[in-house]
Amino acid sequence: MAHILQLVTKKKCNYCNEKYMVIEIRGSEYYQCPVCGCLTRK
Repeated sequence: MAHILQLVTKKKCNYCNEKYMVIEIRGSEYYQCPVCGCLTRK
């Protein structure tokens, strides 16, 4: 289950230039774009 840690960050998505949010999945933190849904390891 993913937990949202931060809704808006300064880091932007490489694909659609939207600001990432930070989520946690199984103890690892990821950036996730709220628009296209891509995940990037933090």
